[in-house]
Amino acid sequence: MGNTINGGEFESVIQADTVNLVNPRRHVRPWGLPPRSLFVGRTDLLREVMAAEGVVLLAGLGGIGKTALAVEAAHRMADRFPGGVLFVDLHGYDNARLSPEQALDALLAALGQEHPLTGFAAKQQRYRSLLAALPGPALIIPDNAATPDQVSALLPGDPRHLVLATSRHLLTDRVLTPRHLPVDVLPESVALLTELAGPSEHHSALADLCGHLPLALRIAAALLTERSPAELIADLTDAQERLTELDYGPDLAIRAAFDLSYRHLSAPEARLFALLGQNPGPDIGLPAAAALADCPERETARLLRLLARAHLVVIEQKRYRMHDLVRLYAAELPSDRAAFHRLLEHFKAYMLDTFRSGDHRSQAVIRWQDQEERNLLAVARSAAQEARYSDALLMLSAVHDVLLRHRRLTELVTISELAVETACRLDDPRFTSEAHYRLGFALAENGQCAEAEAALHRSLALDRERANQEHQVSVLVALSAVQLRLGRTESGRLHLREALRLGPTAVNDGTVVALVNASQLAVDTDPGLARQLCREACRVTAGRGDQAERMALRGLGRILLKLREFTAAVAPLQASVALSRELGEAYQEGVTVELLGRAFAELGDDTSALDCVRQAEALLRESDPDRAGTLRSLIAAVEGAAQGATGTR
Repeated sequence: MGNTINGGEFESVIQADTVNLVNPRRHVRPWGLPPRSLFVGRTDLLREVMAAEGVVLLAGLGGIGKTALAVEAAHRMADRFPGGVLFVDLHGYDNARLSPEQALDALLAALGQEHPLTGFAAKQQRYRSLLAALPGPALIIPDNAATPDQVSALLPGDPRHLVLATSRHLLTDRVLTPRHLPVDVLPESVALLTELAGPSEHHSALADLCGHLPLALRIAAALLTERSPAELIADLTDAQERLTELDYGPDLAIRAAFDLSYRHLSAPEARLFALLGQNPGPDIGLPAAAALADCPERETARLLRLLARAHLVVIEQKRYRMHDLVRLYAAELPSDRAAFHRLLEHFKAYMLDTFRSGDHRSQAVIRWQDQEERNLLAVARSAAQEARYSDALLMLSAVHDVLLRHRRLTELVTISELAVETACRLDDPRFTSEAHYRLGFALAENGQCAEAEAALHRSLALDRERANQEHQVSVLVALSAVQLRLGRTESGRLHLREALRLGPTAVNDGTVVALVNASQLAVDTDPGLARQLCREACRVTAGRGDQAERMALRGLGRILLKLREFTAAVAPLQASVALSRELGEAYQEGVTVELLGRAFAELGDDTSALDCVRQAEALLRESDPDRAGTLRSLIAAVEGAAQGATGTR
């Protein structure tokens, strides 16, 4: 007799002709995936997730959209996982946190395990056995993990399966070595707001106020059912109230989302996090952070790395910054109120030390100023609010130097006006005179000569009241340059001669600029005075090796070219070229090399002249393409003429 059994595999068989059974344990595809929500953007990151294998961790700030991304990716690639999808919310950051064993219990139940098992090891072995028995690969999503063990307990032994975990932390241990995929703010923020709330011209500004954080954007869209976009923008513009406004109940609140991350920090991490909220600037370097925290740099760096792992701090090129909303949250936390004063003293000490040592014009200090510009301005504003006006002016002087160096003249005028306002509060004629002088200089550089003349007259009057002869020289030179530009030649020449009669010019970049400008303006009416001014500029900058010396040397060379003293012009122009090269100023080098070429051409040295023009064209190609194009035409014409002359011979 033949025996046929349909319906499964069994250990005990009853002798019979034909037995047909329905096996209640036949595999049922587990499907624990939550429904997908509205999803916009992140095309490249989605593609990367869907192409991944093994173990992947989506890590990022709370509210950044990690779970939404994981769920969207799972829905899109569900066909790749005939073994099913297992999803478990580990509640890593709230009071309902699952232990690794509790997470195993949840997934064992999803896989059909009916009888309870005792012991973690037994549960883990059964879990892996059930996964290995699945007819195809499965997708396992441990969502919202806080520690590595929450995820490592759920790793399958079968390489067919994909684990896609999410966390606010970077997670790694001896067992868990995932591929980390960082989830950042949403570039398509306006598109998300449009999908959620309909089109509006205000969405770009609203997205900026939300810091492009998906949770904040969804809250804003919900709030738009109650308020107009303009009203909501007005409410969110108040930084001190922004987190309070971004609240639409327990599940849609920015402050509540960040609370979960903050509660997970150790005491030292939490202290530094709160102190970083006292930094008024957009980012911070390690020395400044250490001053803020009153901790050694090594310990501060370690804590900053831990905050970065929690995605509460972002590290970029050895600088540390916070997301805008995170910074507002940190600023609300109780912390050491003396922290800002330590930060201010740190910047102040650095600047004063470099002045005392004479290093304040070094390339290292210039790089520091460029790097700290926005922080210095923020610290200056905060210092002024606390009536530390002289410290605020010191910070603003560094910002002034940066803006002048980079020719950001409109900003230079604004900062100079702020300095005048701050100096007037200090009620000290020395500071007020200097502030008016810097404002006058900034206005002149920006082409506002009438306003510049008024500011410089105010500075000069204060100096004469105090008989401050040294500062008068700088003001007189700047004033003369403005008056010459306004066509008041006689007044300008009188002020120049008064400046030269009073004594040596202060070694001041602004004064050097004014001397050179005045010399160029005076050369047609008083060549001797123009030459004297440039030689004075070269004298006071000699040996500095900085931009001011480079400027003075080129100014002298330019004056000598105008006076047709071509042989004398070569040396200062060559020295200016060498300084530009040393300072890494390609544009300035190109401009000066072109002038040097003119000198050689006038001297009949056509080979050297053409070589200079070629160098100038190469140096100006990126920074001044129009000028470079003119020089290329000149080179072609000269070379064509030379070839024609050769052919004729």
